[in-house]
Amino acid sequence: MRLTLFSILIFLGLFIQGQNLVLDSLAQIRIDELGNIYKIYPQKLVTEKQGKIYEYTNRFLGPIHVVDISNPLRILVYFKESNTVVFLDNSLSPIGNEIQLDEQSLFEIGGICNSEINGFWVFNVLEQRLQFFDSQMNKQHESRAFNELLSGEVLVQDLQMIQKQIYVDVKNKGILVFDMFGAYLKTLPFKTDYAIQISEPQILYIKENAIRAYHTETLEDKLVFKAESPLLYFRLIGKTLFYQEGKILKSINK
Repeated sequence: MRLTLFSILIFLGLFIQGQNLVLDSLAQIRIDELGNIYKIYPQKLVTEKQGKIYEYTNRFLGPIHVVDISNPLRILVYFKESNTVVFLDNSLSPIGNEIQLDEQSLFEIGGICNSEINGFWVFNVLEQRLQFFDSQMNKQHESRAFNELLSGEVLVQDLQMIQKQIYVDVKNKGILVFDMFGAYLKTLPFKTDYAIQISEPQILYIKENAIRAYHTETLEDKLVFKAESPLLYFRLIGKTLFYQEGKILKSINK
């Protein structure tokens, strides 16, 4: 699916001010690898596909904390307040039952993401480990304790599984990389403010109000784009970079 500013305008109900698009004041925006656009509200997730709008609403689990759209056919939604996970299909209909993480002795989660082989990965704060649970909620894999790998406080800013590797963005520490079984591989030394996009061999990230690209093979770290206002989100699709400054969505060709 090709993503265009026109399609964004139609779905999000935006209006143009010059070349800028003003977003709904209550929503966060996410764009998946297929170009599908999602609006995340405190208790609602909305997307549009082929002219039809789909919506998931849950007013009983608290505010939505994490939405992982890395697999548009199996979207992970995490509600931190109730410590609950819900999986949705591509029409935002629930897949199976809600998963209460407290029942699995997962009482404090520092990060969570979808798995490419079903199930999901979490960073268990109390045990300081990455842990993988399959679709039957059996714990199959876990990493070494992070206090064996890092010194000081571990604050996970982002957690993603891409191409059978798990990337853990730890504030002021770097990005730790693990294989699909939870074995530690390496630490990428650059530090992000938040928001990363993994497109091996490059990792794009936000640092000091700029989008930068780190090449994992050459170790080159270069500036991609410098914003004028605080950056909240970005997504590079093909040669088009979409980025959000406050409630303004903009795009440039790279």
